[in-house]
Amino acid sequence: MNADGSIPETDPLPPDPAGGDRLSLIDKEIEQEKGWHAHRRRLGPVLGAALGLVFGLVSQYGNAVLVPGIPLYHPLFGPAGNLLFCVAIGLLLGLLTAWPNNAFVGTIAGCFAGALLFEVAIILTGENTPNVVAGKTASILLTFLPLAAILALPIGIFRWVVNKEEEVVREGASTGSLIHRWRISVMRLLRPVLLIVTAAAWGALFLYPTLGRLVLPRMNAIIQAGLNAVDRPALPAEFQTIDVPGYPQQAKGGYTLDWQGESLGRFAIPRPIENEEEQSAVIARFDSGWSLVCLFITADAEPRCAPLYVEP
Repeated sequence: MNADGSIPETDPLPPDPAGGDRLSLIDKEIEQEKGWHAHRRRLGPVLGAALGLVFGLVSQYGNAVLVPGIPLYHPLFGPAGNLLFCVAIGLLLGLLTAWPNNAFVGTIAGCFAGALLFEVAIILTGENTPNVVAGKTASILLTFLPLAAILALPIGIFRWVVNKEEEVVREGASTGSLIHRWRISVMRLLRPVLLIVTAAAWGALFLYPTLGRLVLPRMNAIIQAGLNAVDRPALPAEFQTIDVPGYPQQAKGGYTLDWQGESLGRFAIPRPIENEEEQSAVIARFDSGWSLVCLFITADAEPRCAPLYVEP
């Protein structure tokens, strides 16, 4: 305060060494920080969509390569629809995981969103009578949090990779020696590539094992025989023993085949218990709504078939 009681005028901010003022420097830093965050937020959905694309291609089309020429069952939306669904889920999870500035918050958001989407997919697949849907909905209360915890590792790794990519942008790949720049470029490419390879390996878990690849052509032969026969006497000799109400009369039109390797007792077909690891079943679903299932005690044994009363 001056001697006369007035308030002295404040001097403007001193200029920075480059001749600007401090406010302009702060503005530049804020804009630069926004640019770094924007890069992370763009990378998240792009990388997530790429992971979903690779996973969808392997899981939805890999079996068609292993057992060509067989119409395979692909819930929920068919192979092409499921592929687009995988890409959309990857994009959404990538966006939610990468958007928050705090890595922990982004990881939690991705885990909860992933668990929710998984639970919705479970509700939409399989039999959907009111009682079954009610049971599936109730199970969400028990499985949601454990599933979110399981997703913490892959979602956390994804966010770590995105953060590392942001750090490279912050530091600038054009600084340092040639070897340093080369190392940064390699690591910048290597981390996303490793994620993509992991997504492909995860998709490979949905491929049929050797047993499935052996019995699916046999089941396809049964269905093709039914399509070409007007009645039971017209069936080939090896299929005359298949005693299923409606076969082959209802075995007409388009169909899909679904290999099953677990919980075979739900089909109520008599079977031995000493060689369960060699047993499998194939469900044939016709466009008319009629279905049958054949149990193979071994890959070479005669099939034991029955109408499919309960969807797995």
